[in-house]
Amino acid sequence: MGTGTKIKTIILSTLLYLSTLSVVHAATWQITPRISGDEVYSDNINTVNIEEDDSLISLLSTGLELEYSAAVSSFSADYQLTRAWYSHDHQLDNNFNELSASGRLQLFPDGLSLTFGSSISNVSRSNARNANADIISGDTVEYKNHFAGLEYKSSNNSFNVDSEIIFSKAEAEDDIGEREGYNATFTSTNGNNSRYIFWDIDGQYNDYDDDQKSGRFYSFDAKFGYISHYKINPFIRYYDEDTSGNVSTKNVQGSSSIGAGVRWQVMNSLVLDVTYNWVDEQKEQEQQDNDDYLSASISWTPSDRAKLSARVYRRFFGDAYEFDLSHRLKRISTKVTYTEELDIFDRFELEQGVPQEIWCLAAAPQDTDSCIIQPGAGANLEDYFLTGSTTPLVPVETDEFTLNKSLLASVSFTGNRSTITVTTSRTRRENLEIEDYDTYDLFSLSLSRQTSRNTALDIKMSLNKNLFDNDNPLTLMQRDYYRTYSISFLHALNQKLNLTYSVQHLNRNSNRQYTYEENRASIKLVKEF
Repeated sequence: MGTGTKIKTIILSTLLYLSTLSVVHAATWQITPRISGDEVYSDNINTVNIEEDDSLISLLSTGLELEYSAAVSSFSADYQLTRAWYSHDHQLDNNFNELSASGRLQLFPDGLSLTFGSSISNVSRSNARNANADIISGDTVEYKNHFAGLEYKSSNNSFNVDSEIIFSKAEAEDDIGEREGYNATFTSTNGNNSRYIFWDIDGQYNDYDDDQKSGRFYSFDAKFGYISHYKINPFIRYYDEDTSGNVSTKNVQGSSSIGAGVRWQVMNSLVLDVTYNWVDEQKEQEQQDNDDYLSASISWTPSDRAKLSARVYRRFFGDAYEFDLSHRLKRISTKVTYTEELDIFDRFELEQGVPQEIWCLAAAPQDTDSCIIQPGAGANLEDYFLTGSTTPLVPVETDEFTLNKSLLASVSFTGNRSTITVTTSRTRRENLEIEDYDTYDLFSLSLSRQTSRNTALDIKMSLNKNLFDNDNPLTLMQRDYYRTYSISFLHALNQKLNLTYSVQHLNRNSNRQYTYEENRASIKLVKEF
């Protein structure tokens, strides 16, 4: 029995068990069916800069939302099936599935629980071709993810433990980004009753397969120290990480070190750690930078509404950083995070595809916006001439480890009737074998206003900047800029019937002939039962 079949069996068995529990124990079920119709007009359905074609897209959706809650278990799910008709080309008519489901079942009262979930989404077929693709433009693939596992959490005066082991399976319509396997995490700290010894342990292990390829990686960070009762506490630190499998790991050699440090307990809510680490030179002999190093960390919780944690240390790729800040006032919430994580078998790897011809107007060869990339067999090229060719970037399966460095900052203000949210983020995805990286930048601003008891207004603006193949000497770096503006007005006709009017403008600028503009207008009616 495959991993995916096992996960589905676990989920179905758990749902059956939850149904039994709802009879034996006090539990609540909330089931909300719905049906909706959506008419969307696009003035550039093919997302091109010449010979634009408009279309009226009709969407008919049926959905079901489930909510289950009991003393020892919970479950929520939202499924929707959408049928889309495209007036400009009915060969594109298709069905689209969307699902978001998760659940938890407490097995024992001491903290052991079963967790499970499943999701179905329609993601862009290629971020290089169109990162904003959706079911309206039609250039999407169905992506499924299922997981099930065990989770153990316990917090008392003696120790704190948070651990889990999760089996997961990802499936894609185009076979890119598929994988199955498991990941395990374990964290533990001493409790308040510890008088002489303190510890801080953080470990993770990941094991994934894709057909005949496999990739595994782990990291382990542990501190053990003596409580001196003078706020200066000595400790030893051990750190180790490595990768294995039959994928290429030439530039991922692992890292190991042991160190001695001190912990300064400034106050109960503020802790500072500083460590001098000696690198295992035998394990690091293939690394260019194997010098001993200093690492430091800070943990500060001044109140229930504010928390800060950060650390700087060294990994196999060089200096590494982590940062997490959350702060909440009466009306303003702030969140800033920075992480650096390894991954494998994702769907974001790009490589050169088949060369495509470029035809430009003979009367204005300098007008690149009027050029045609790979014209079809029926295209009229009487006024055009062949100026050259370009090689597009296409998504492929990745067989190498990647490093994702992600920064996210968001601020949200909540008023009596309005909510304003500002979000900015940057993700740098680096292929560790070919030493090439892509970056994804985002800035978004949203305003939600409850204009009356039955009406609401949403205004959104987002700016995206995507750079692909930044360090690859064999390809031209691709630069994409997306500017999206939208306004939606929701009118609740009654408690179970909603009507939404929306308009959207999208402007994309690209150095690879993907520049285009698109305007959309839509009206959507949703009926709940």
